[in-house]
Amino acid sequence: MNDCDEQRLQTMHDLLQMYDRRITTASELGNLVSELEALLNTLECVNEKWKGAFRRQWGVLEIEYSTEVDRDRIPLENESIVRILTSIREMQILIDEQLEVISELHASVRQAVYTEWDPIGFSGRINQANEYDIPIQKLCDLLRKNTPEKEIAEYLWKVERDLVGLEGNRQSTDRFAKWLCSLKPSADS
Repeated sequence: MNDCDEQRLQTMHDLLQMYDRRITTASELGNLVSELEALLNTLECVNEKWKGAFRRQWGVLEIEYSTEVDRDRIPLENESIVRILTSIREMQILIDEQLEVISELHASVRQAVYTEWDPIGFSGRINQANEYDIPIQKLCDLLRKNTPEKEIAEYLWKVERDLVGLEGNRQSTDRFAKWLCSLKPSADS
């Protein structure tokens, strides 16, 4: 998951938190529906199953908004508010779970890069070095996108050879890429 996706997910969570228990008009609900849709459509590395689950809950908000606008009700009816708040809470849970998956993957990749790959030799100084932050983020993105092992190996090889300027050990790099692929989040994540 790239930094932008993580930020967008956090923004979505913040929006839901802001509107939770505060939606009283169709106009407010319409704003939330539009903002969530725009953010959802910009996510790059979130899997389709997660997007589908989120979109189903978002659809409840959209239907409630359309119904309330058609009936020209201000304020919203209590039954509608209950359905809206239930969907908001379900979306918050989905986002929390996704952010947790991102955090766990990032921590695992970071640990592995510094202890298993580490072409520069920072082993043992994980918290002091940020030399690999960009490759770590890119590796997380590749894993979240379910990128084939060969492409991950090529990326690692390019980092070793071109960015770090080392001769590199192709077999070691390929083994590490294979191991990294075992960290790929499941389709359910």
